[in-house]
Amino acid sequence: MDFGVFLKQCRERYAITQGELGEELYLQDAELFVGVNSSTLSRWERGISLPSLKRMEGVLAFFQRQAGRPFPCLEDHDPVSIESILCEQPVRHLFDRQKSMVNQVEFDNESLPPFELENLRRHENAEVLLELNTMLHRPANTPYTRVPPEKFRDWLDHPDNLFIAVSYRGSFLGLLFTLRLKPDAFDDLLSFRRRKAELDMEDFATMQEEGSLYLLSFFALSPAIATTMFTRLFAHLIANQERTREIGIVTSFPDAKELALKMNLRPTDRRKDGSRTIYAYRNDLYRFFASDLGVKIFFPKRHCES
Repeated sequence: MDFGVFLKQCRERYAITQGELGEELYLQDAELFVGVNSSTLSRWERGISLPSLKRMEGVLAFFQRQAGRPFPCLEDHDPVSIESILCEQPVRHLFDRQKSMVNQVEFDNESLPPFELENLRRHENAEVLLELNTMLHRPANTPYTRVPPEKFRDWLDHPDNLFIAVSYRGSFLGLLFTLRLKPDAFDDLLSFRRRKAELDMEDFATMQEEGSLYLLSFFALSPAIATTMFTRLFAHLIANQERTREIGIVTSFPDAKELALKMNLRPTDRRKDGSRTIYAYRNDLYRFFASDLGVKIFFPKRHCES
């Protein structure tokens, strides 16, 4: 979405004049918004000029408070339309240095195959893919983080867990598994009071109740595949933002730790598991979106080709 369009829509939705918004932004952060007045905001809305990333983050944070939701002024957008306006280039940069979770197989960008992004529950080879997931992640898991294969089968059946598979002409290319957990269960995992293997079906949240998204498992044959899956994930988060509190992961895997930091997840706790240290990364959706990554993905006019 063009930032100027977003700014004008939000300002008018909450009946704030350009002059009033300039004053409110200055009160929010005087150093960041010094010199921003109605003329500045008019130029931003008309696309004559664009604010810095930090100012975009500040504007988004202001309207988050007005709306009481992490990504405001999107009430009229469904998941498909949200995904269509997201910029994939900053998502692609999440995987620049990945070596183990993302194989560095490059495709010809002008002749990319028609990848099929599917819900794994409807995939004819779901059982095989779950077994492959267990095999791929065995080296990365510790006794504390390991999950029995039968747990994955149970979790796959919960309709509000997001289990994505990417395939091309029947061949498996990538997977992304997330769990939608009740806040107490999520907090238990991220505070090391419970192991993933100890989760049961009562710990999962439906889309009709508040939940938090836990990044469970991820692998892709190429950065292009990874980008496809994570763009879907970000659209999923925005579409379900009113009932999603946090996003997080527990891992000892170097690539997963690097990915968590790039996604603006903050290290909040850690514990020893034998010779390894396991780290917990989390953030609420407000700060997750009001970040460099969030504004680059959603306001792509200047940044999508960078």
